[in-house]
Amino acid sequence: ILGLSIAPDGVRVAAIVQTSSGSDVELAAIDSGKPGPGQSANPFQRTSIGPPVQLGPNITNPIALTWYDADNLLVLDGAGDQTSLWEVPVDGQPATQLPGVLPGAISITANNARNALVVGMTQNRMEVSAGFVGPWQPLGNGGQSPAFQPPAIPVPSQS
Repeated sequence: ILGLSIAPDGVRVAAIVQTSSGSDVELAAIDSGKPGPGQSANPFQRTSIGPPVQLGPNITNPIALTWYDADNLLVLDGAGDQTSLWEVPVDGQPATQLPGVLPGAISITANNARNALVVGMTQNRMEVSAGFVGPWQPLGNGGQSPAFQPPAIPVPSQS
C-alpha cells in the first residue's frame, strides 16, 4: 500500500496499491464487524476490508490521494515536473484530469469541496489553493519535519 485514505463517512477506504503491473487506485468497503440485530457481540471480531475494486484505470502512476467530497477522490499522478491532478469518482466513472497542479507535487490533502487544497512539494514546501485552477500560494516559510530531524553533524572541538 503506497497511499491510504478513509472516506468522510468512515465506511469506505481508498488506497494506492503496488501491483505487478504498476500502481492502481482501489476502493473497498470497511466492515466494522458490529453484530447485526439479534446477534451477540463477539469480543474477538475484527474490522475488515471488503474486496477492492479498481478506480481510475486511466491514471498511470498514482502517487498520492485524498477524499475531496463524499463521492470523489483527488489523485496526484506522475512524478517530478510531470505531476497532474485527477478527480476520481467512486462510482466507476473515468477519472478526469484537472488543471493547475504545480510541478513537484508529492502529496495532497483536502477537507471537503468548500475548503482549500494543500499540496506537499519537494524541498519541504507546501502550496495552498482555494480551487483546482489556483492560484497556488506558498504556505508557511518551508522548514523541516520536527518528527524526523536529520542527524546532527558533530562539530570538531578546537583545542
